[in-house]
Amino acid sequence: MKMLSAKEKNRHDGFSNLTEETIRKKTSAGDTPLHRAAGLGRICEIPKHLLRLELFLVKNNSNRTPIHRAAMNGFLDKVPKEFLTKETLTVSAEYEKKESRTGPTPPRTETPLHTAAFHGHANQIPKAFLKPEFLSIEAKGYRQTVLHYFAMSKCLDLIPEIYAHHGMWDLRDSSGKTPRGILDGLIEREAYVAHVRSESVTEKQKEKLRWFGCPFDEGMTKGQASDALDKCVRDFPERERAYYSRPATEEQMAILHAHYGKNLDEVNGPFTYGKVKDLISEFEMNKRCQDRVADLEKTHYEFILLRFLRWRVERYRHLTYSRVKKAARALDRINTGWTNARTYCFKK
Repeated sequence: MKMLSAKEKNRHDGFSNLTEETIRKKTSAGDTPLHRAAGLGRICEIPKHLLRLELFLVKNNSNRTPIHRAAMNGFLDKVPKEFLTKETLTVSAEYEKKESRTGPTPPRTETPLHTAAFHGHANQIPKAFLKPEFLSIEAKGYRQTVLHYFAMSKCLDLIPEIYAHHGMWDLRDSSGKTPRGILDGLIEREAYVAHVRSESVTEKQKEKLRWFGCPFDEGMTKGQASDALDKCVRDFPERERAYYSRPATEEQMAILHAHYGKNLDEVNGPFTYGKVKDLISEFEMNKRCQDRVADLEKTHYEFILLRFLRWRVERYRHLTYSRVKKAARALDRINTGWTNARTYCFKK
């Protein structure tokens, strides 16, 4: 296959041949030639007289501008400095103007500043934008600021020391996390992963290594086994498919019978290793969800009973918690919605 020279490639892409008309042409995805050139780090190939600030603000169908594309792919430093302005670096698509419990609704789309930080290219953001004014900008429903994104990429060391005690460090996202809280969580998780990876190889890992014919010794760790298995999957994808397509093990089927009981007849076969693995995971996930709901319902239920006992009148003093609980259970069978706020009240 013939390789194109740099000159031929430029001619093929057409960046150097753009005109006033063609530079504004959009693809079905809403991209302009500038979107493409920015994403490839090749804005310099477009004739300078065609570059205008307004073109850097054009949004595609995903509400991304050429600056977003450059920020995502690590080519923000290839954008001519005169086009890295407050307007182009903080552009985003707004929600309807409305208030929520946490204040005015933030932008729907991340700004290019968020994008650069999230994709690990925070070092390409001009220093003039490493100020609280810009680092405090929120995005999306999670209300995460640019500084939160710096924390996610572990780039907080780029923030000038003069802002070390600024209030932006105390800004919380919708989960209540500050930028430093996010960084601490990442460090804690990395330490946990490192600890788990240092543990001894598991029997399941050994079984799969044997399946691939991959040698191992008893001194192997979980992390080393995981890396070896990842390589096997990449090198022998057909063996990976065969691994999950084989019949389910006796241990798996025993767990499946215990979980599903008679309802197992309703599950369509064949029961392959992969299918049964997914069924067991699905059941366990649903069980955890049901347990959480049951805990919440139990708390609500007990609150109602305790509230009744607190406000009971003199003639009901003989009612103990145990008796009220039995009565409430009986009421559950007759009217399951009796605990709704509108259906009961207590008067002193």
